Amino acid sequence: MTARRSQFELRDTLYGKLDERWKGRKSALERFKVTLPDIRDCIDPSLPNFNDVLSRWNRFDRERHGISANSLKMLATCIRTWDSYCARNGAYSIPVNTEFFMSFLMDKVFEGKSVNTIKQYYAQLCYFFGLFEDITPLHGKEIRGFLKSLINDEADISGRMIQPKQASAFRKHDFDRLTVIVDQSNLLQRRDLALVATAYATMLREGELGKVRKKHVDVHSDCKVLISRVRSKTTTTVKPKLIQNEFAQVFLKFYLPFSKHLEDDDYIFSHMSKRGRALNPTVPCSGRAVDSAFQRLYRLLLNDGHQFASTCERPWSGHSGRVGGVQDGYLIKNLSITQLMQSGDWTSVQMPMRYLRNIDTEDLATVSLQI
Repeated sequence: MTARRSQFELRDTLYGKLDERWKGRKSALERFKVTLPDIRDCIDPSLPNFNDVLSRWNRFDRERHGISANSLKMLATCIRTWDSYCARNGAYSIPVNTEFFMSFLMDKVFEGKSVNTIKQYYAQLCYFFGLFEDITPLHGKEIRGFLKSLINDEADISGRMIQPKQASAFRKHDFDRLTVIVDQSNLLQRRDLALVATAYATMLREGELGKVRKKHVDVHSDCKVLISRVRSKTTTTVKPKLIQNEFAQVFLKFYLPFSKHLEDDDYIFSHMSKRGRALNPTVPCSGRAVDSAFQRLYRLLLNDGHQFASTCERPWSGHSGRVGGVQDGYLIKNLSITQLMQSGDWTSVQMPMRYLRNIDTEDLATVSLQI
């Protein structure tokens, strides 16, 4: 039997051996493809727990807490922005001082950043500093009060309601018109229509849409389509999504011929040639590509003189199907907020209520009370 020693003596040696074997697992995960900042030069060298801070950051980098690649990109951007501000003013960015951090937020106000962008900086940097301290000074009443005052002050100064930007709604009325004007001989338009139909019918997030593989799609004999899932943004216990009726017809018109050339692990909405062949099916469709598909069809309707079902403050994007699904579910199908939350995999009412915010005035519940 091997002589026993303290775990504290063995931990570095043992972890070093396992880390080499673990690298193969990491290479398949998107979150490890995001480059995080090297914070060594950001830490005040006179800090008594300098090595502990660096060690905690390295431990976070090992597994990255299961955070999605997109969230890690945002975290990295906010850290670099904060460190750039500190360097410009001759300061180390770690540890953080409440008054200095407030000057950073004020600087962003003077740069013309929106309140919601500033709140994003705050949330990401709270998470960052929380890695090193059990209680971060950024959670104090002073900074939270400052953020609240920004919202109230901007509303008073501008004389308009301050609300987060959201995707314009892609609704059933818009889909019905697209099925008439889309050129089915144009394979890219056919693919785009299948993608937006799937987005609306399933209310999948744009990141999930791009990662649907052939092996996830099950076509039933009655022409219904079941899309199985591994996880969503909010949970790993997810239910399959069903596509039926005209949405399934549109999907299958694209999928059946296209999927003949795909392997089971290939992504069904991957980059496609003009002749309808997958150019790189092992690479998932990016969020930008999903946005582009929505925007091409938006412009098609715009050129057609279409009257959109909801006011579109900006062209559609990858989340427009979710917004439209919520609005149609509430206004036309009379679904409850609980049912809408289940449809979109939300764990709180905040997002579906936000998506209902921009429905036309004549559709508001208060108007119904007056009839």
